[in-house]
Amino acid sequence: MQMVRDAVIVLVLIVVIFIASQSCFIVTEWEHAVVTRFGNPVKVVLARVMKKPEYALRLDGVQAQIKAAGVSQIIVGPGIHFKTPFIERVKFFDSRANLYVSQPYDIVTGDKKKIHLDNFALWRIENPLVFWQTVQDDYGARSRLDAFVFSN
Repeated sequence: MQMVRDAVIVLVLIVVIFIASQSCFIVTEWEHAVVTRFGNPVKVVLARVMKKPEYALRLDGVQAQIKAAGVSQIIVGPGIHFKTPFIERVKFFDSRANLYVSQPYDIVTGDKKKIHLDNFALWRIENPLVFWQTVQDDYGARSRLDAFVFSN
């Protein structure tokens, strides 16, 4: 009887630990996160707190855009955050500057000279909700950057 009770206690403890691990997530200081419930955004975590006044104005604009999109909860700051286990999903986005390097290619100018072009761009995600809604991930962003860089 003692052995069965111990097995039940261990099983309950494992289930509690599993549910607790599914209900929290950690956002680092270089990440943003979007929490979705059944595919709809319900919470946005903006990790980087900008101290300069010009960044504060930009952060206010980002928060206004997120509120206008209907998201009920905006959290600014890294740390441990909570979600509903098994119902809500978290998508993380890097908030640091990213380097995009296009494939080098040759073009012919109007005066018939051949030029070897090697383009690059620095980009960063300021509004993770808009990023998630428009391009979904880094691959979608790179394809958009390809179209933009090659068109110019």
